[in-house]
Amino acid sequence: SLLAFDCDLGLIEGEVSHPDLHCEPWLEDELLVFCAPGHPLAAAGRADNATLAAQDWILREPGSGTREQFERQVARQLPRVQTRLELEHTEAIKRAVESGLGIGCLSRLALREAFRRGSLFEVATPDFDLRRRFHIVRHARRHESSAVQAFRQMCDAVCGAAERTSELALPFIP
Repeated sequence: SLLAFDCDLGLIEGEVSHPDLHCEPWLEDELLVFCAPGHPLAAAGRADNATLAAQDWILREPGSGTREQFERQVARQLPRVQTRLELEHTEAIKRAVESGLGIGCLSRLALREAFRRGSLFEVATPDFDLRRRFHIVRHARRHESSAVQAFRQMCDAVCGAAERTSELALPFIP
């Protein structure tokens, strides 16, 4: 969409290497493996590679930045990945995992409220480095309009001095 001048700005979960796009680092994020409260991994709190390979996974669709990071950092180190479902929406993945259909791997930011409520539990995976960076992307030849500048100022105001998504002061959701 940026290359076709159909949008002014992109907030993405990866990097872009195209000569016509300007990609600016924004916030650091991290993916987490998670499960439902009743899942055996919730009580264990952590999992080794053999245990993870034996699980049913609920994952983002191929081509998404989250899935690409999962493939690079997790799937590559497991003897196999049993993909039960591939879904396009973060909320659908969270609901499927809450329902006990398997375990998932999503952004800490997307899981924050579910962890606070106790509807999902983090599974520690010390063998993986699941950090990633969000970027702001725009067409290099497109003028940054006053609307885009105002939007970026709003993003800066929401983020404050945060360098990581875990540092964002988000409103409480009851």
